[in-house]
Amino acid sequence: GDDSAQLKHTTSFMQEIGLPSDAYEVKYQESVQTVGYIVPQPLCEFYPQFFSALRVRGWEEIESNLLGTATFVKQDGTYRWLFVTCVDVADACSVVLQYQTKEG
Repeated sequence: GDDSAQLKHTTSFMQEIGLPSDAYEVKYQESVQTVGYIVPQPLCEFYPQFFSALRVRGWEEIESNLLGTATFVKQDGTYRWLFVTCVDVADACSVVLQYQTKEG
């Protein structure tokens, strides 16, 4: 059923992209291939940690024009393309991930 597909999708997401343990207000919008959440730390602290975690998972940064905004690609797995936008909001950081899978 749909639930198991969503769970499988989420498991892949956790393995290939990951979600910080302190993330809150997490929203999966699979129809538009977007995930959003908030972390309770400023951009300058969160972003380098997130960047490192993505690199460990095999992601390669291909473009970064603004602080907190970057495009990543990966050669294998379910997820192949990732556009990251992080914005400081008060004492927290709002994170939006737009992704594409191997299916498109």
